[in-house]
Amino acid sequence: MKEDLITNTFIRLREKLFAQALRMLYDNDSAEDVLMETFCRVYEKQYPVASDSEAERILFRIVRNMSVSELRKRKRSLITRLDEIPDKEDDNQEEDKERLIRSMESNIEGRLTETQKYILRRKEYEGASIEEVAAELGMQEPAVRKQLSRARITLREALSHEK
Repeated sequence: MKEDLITNTFIRLREKLFAQALRMLYDNDSAEDVLMETFCRVYEKQYPVASDSEAERILFRIVRNMSVSELRKRKRSLITRLDEIPDKEDDNQEEDKERLIRSMESNIEGRLTETQKYILRRKEYEGASIEEVAAELGMQEPAVRKQLSRARITLREALSHEK
């Protein structure tokens, strides 16, 4: 009787369960796999089910949990593949970076203050922290953040007009 109840509930809700998995996974094949694994898990474990509503809750919870597991598996796989990609050592990387900086500076000449230019260069291109830049300039951290924000806004505006 309990097997029939959960099986019937699964059959009745199959489309809704599939829709839930699809919303999370964005892939029909993965959503189908999750659905089949859900059915197998429910059927094997024979969850104690007393009503349709309880069977629905169990099914939706299992679909959600298995979808999350699938997403985590994808993430681990992606990280593994990214770790396998060899790092390319580009001798011209520093030259390209400097050329880009000079190009950007010439495009925004006269729009940024010297302080904003310095903060932008140190933070964005040289990787310095806000604390380091504030100490170098003798400014408070919130002031450095504000100047950096203004410089970024000006830069965005200059680049959007350039297009």
